[in-house]
Amino acid sequence: MPCLFSGVFIFGIGVALIGQTYNSHADSHMLFLVWLIPTILLSILIRYEAFYVLGIILVNLSGWLYINTHSIPTEWSSFLTMFLTNLALACIFYISEHIAKTGRYAKYIAFTCTSFYLFILSFHQDINNINLFITNLLFIAMLLGTGMYHLRYKLDVPMVYISTIFGIIYIIARYIKIIVYNFSSGILIQMIFFGFVLIAINYFIVEKINMEIKKARHE
Repeated sequence: MPCLFSGVFIFGIGVALIGQTYNSHADSHMLFLVWLIPTILLSILIRYEAFYVLGIILVNLSGWLYINTHSIPTEWSSFLTMFLTNLALACIFYISEHIAKTGRYAKYIAFTCTSFYLFILSFHQDINNINLFITNLLFIAMLLGTGMYHLRYKLDVPMVYISTIFGIIYIIARYIKIIVYNFSSGILIQMIFFGFVLIAINYFIVEKINMEIKKARHE
């Protein structure tokens, strides 16, 4: 199986060289799409984890380059498309792990990509206030739901940590945004104080999660 994966990887490099030779920058997404075809076929036939991981990477590259070619990449609809695509992949690999016992690492990567695009959407300036509120609520609910489920009911440490990391990044990003939009010399000391409080809260959350993981492993 590693030999087959090496062959597919070399095939992708060959496709990229052909694209570079014929200067196909306008249709660069097609190069990754062509590379994706044998990757998907072999992943279905062989069920080798490396093909799943490569497939997710190629789906994101081909999808994003297609959007970049046909629209403005900073539009919120572009991030929404990629979010829904990776959400579907995360669900597929989550089901695959339970049914066929494959796709565990691909599930983590797909969920990370899903969280990343939803995180971008939760801060996107072109979304109206109602949809922005819904996006933020969905992001928080997804992280809390995923983290709590995989901590309390089905111990899956990587999923817990991925949710925790994105949660911490979200809190820090919100804090920075508040500082940027409300900055003044009069509240500078208060913001520094709340910054230290925020660090302490994040540290407490991580320690609490680590304790819960240790407790769950010993039960």
